[in-house]
Amino acid sequence: MQSSSNTSLSEEDKRAILKEKYLRFIAKLSETPANIEMCESTNVKVQSIIVQPNSENFIVSQLETPIGLLDNAVLRGSDIVKIKIETTKR
Repeated sequence: MQSSSNTSLSEEDKRAILKEKYLRFIAKLSETPANIEMCESTNVKVQSIIVQPNSENFIVSQLETPIGLLDNAVLRGSDIVKIKIETTKR
């Protein structure tokens, strides 16, 4: 539930909050195993993800695919449907 004070935030403040949340998510990707749903319903698992600054490509480690394991790989952002990571509430 959001507090009513969020409605009084300026557009700049709202964008800053969204940017901070995005950057926290990107940082979490580099330290958390993830399940990735790719185009054509292919599901893969990875140990960590590093996002290129332009967000076009995702560099992954320990890519587990239906046909084998790769130590490192680059996934195109346009091929990714969903990234799912385990999170803990603080």
